[in-house]
Amino acid sequence: MVDLPAPSVVAALPFCSTGVDFFGTILIKEKKERNRSFINAYGCVFRIYSENGTNYVRANNVLRKNYILHATSKFKDVIQDYAASKRIEWHFNPPLSPHFRWLCVAAVKSFKHHLNRIMKDRKFTYEQLDTLLKQIADIANSRPLYHISTDPNDVLATTPAHLLIVGPFNFLPEPNFVLVPGNCLKTYQFITKARQDF
Repeated sequence: MVDLPAPSVVAALPFCSTGVDFFGTILIKEKKERNRSFINAYGCVFRIYSENGTNYVRANNVLRKNYILHATSKFKDVIQDYAASKRIEWHFNPPLSPHFRWLCVAAVKSFKHHLNRIMKDRKFTYEQLDTLLKQIADIANSRPLYHISTDPNDVLATTPAHLLIVGPFNFLPEPNFVLVPGNCLKTYQFITKARQDF
C-alpha cells in the first residue's frame, strides 16, 4: 500500500482540509400514508478527500465558476474578498484507492452497519430519516477523540463537537424506548427509539 496523503497524517488546524463521501441507497416512503411508493435517498459523510466521482467533479466546476463570478467588480465587497482569498482546493483521489480516504470509509462503514441494524425493513419518510440522521450525527460527533480516563474527577474528553461548537452536544432526558416494540410508539417516540438503539 502506498503512503497515506499528507493531510491524513500531518497535524493541522480543524477543517484545514475537508472531504465528502456518499452512502446509500436508503429507501424512504414518499408520503406518510400507507401503500405509497418508495424513493431512493443517500446519506453523506464529510471527512478528508473525495473520490473522483462525476458529482464531485461537477461540484468542483461549480466552485470554479463561482470564483470567476466573485472576481467581477459587481460582487467584490469585504465578504466576497475574504471568501475568494480562502479558496477551496479540490483534490481527487486516484480511482479504486479507498486507503486514500480511510477515515471516510471507516465512518461510512460504521454508520451504515449501525443504521442497517436499527432500520431493518422499516421505511421512514424523508422528514423522519432526516431527523434520525441529524440525531445520529450528534452522537457520532459526541464520541471521544482519545482514551477516556476512569477517574471521575478528570475533565470531559474532547469530542468532534468541541471543534464544531466549542462544547459537547447536550440532550434532554427522555424516556427509554429500547425495549418497547416500534409499532406501539408514536412517530417521534419511534425516532427516539431508533436513536437510542443506534
